[in-house]
Amino acid sequence: MEANTDREILIRLDGQIERLSESIERLGKSIEDMEEKKIAVMEKKIDELLSWREQIKGGWKLAMLFWGLAAVGIGLIVKHFMK
Repeated sequence: MEANTDREILIRLDGQIERLSESIERLGKSIEDMEEKKIAVMEKKIDELLSWREQIKGGWKLAMLFWGLAAVGIGLIVKHFMK
């Protein structure tokens, strides 16, 4: 049905503007959801890297402990045989 009067045209435009507004709101929500998912993935990767880094730091400390114990042991063995 074709709009003939100004009032009919305004009513028709009002309905179209309302649908456009709803579409824009849905688009904004979709973009927001995508960004939140992207940020969640990045946060997960950062947490994994930090965890890996802490494991390396802990392993390095353990290796230093073993090296220290080995050095003391070798020193005691050498001291024992030098008598």
